[in-house]
Amino acid sequence: MKENKDLIKTPEEELVDSFFAHHPVSIADKGFTQATLTRIPHESGQLIGRIWTSLCWLAGIVWLLVSVNIKEVEVTLPTIFHSVVRQFCMLSHNYDTLLLLWAGGVTIACVLAYNIVLTEEEI
Repeated sequence: MKENKDLIKTPEEELVDSFFAHHPVSIADKGFTQATLTRIPHESGQLIGRIWTSLCWLAGIVWLLVSVNIKEVEVTLPTIFHSVVRQFCMLSHNYDTLLLLWAGGVTIACVLAYNIVLTEEEI
């Protein structure tokens, strides 16, 4: 954090600053900092996070399929799919809505690409 020189210090802060200016404190490190920094896992945490997320999604899908009657899923999913397709086909006569859908898709694709590039730069 940068210290702002324009701030007015209280007398207590000035007293503390002057004390440490006249009495510098040095603590013997004995290589502790270097040993600690070499043991910090940098990329393994990301890999574990991705594996954990995948396992959670898989467990959720399995739980959903086991807890819900499969016959209900077989009936509901095609109904939802046909309803969405029918609604989308009805939008073909309204060009403003299609333009907004296209713009939304392009926006989502751009944000996804930006996030991928940003993630690659961090690694």
